[in-house]
Amino acid sequence: IPPSIFSCQQLVFLDLRFNNIPIIPTNINTLKNLVNLALGDNAISEIPEQIFQLVNLKELDLSKNNVTKIPEAISGMKNLKLLNLKGNPIDKADRKVIQALLPDAEVIF
Repeated sequence: IPPSIFSCQQLVFLDLRFNNIPIIPTNINTLKNLVNLALGDNAISEIPEQIFQLVNLKELDLSKNNVTKIPEAISGMKNLKLLNLKGNPIDKADRKVIQALLPDAEVIF
């Protein structure tokens, strides 16, 4: 991800699908106005805690990555309406936990 992206403080939509991104940079939290973050079809396996500081985020697409766990800190994302985790190797027990952490969001597995 180009470092210049993180200086775009008014950015509300960021589409980084299909880029073979292995990690989400920890400075993702500088994009405070993001409403939609699309990270599908990459090589992401871990979600940094900093992403949960994006309190304005309504849609988070992490589909078709290598994510196996979602940190419990996701429960703080009160504005999140859609979490797309389709195509990730998340077991059934963890799916139930994720849904319980986000009672007001649609979670797609």
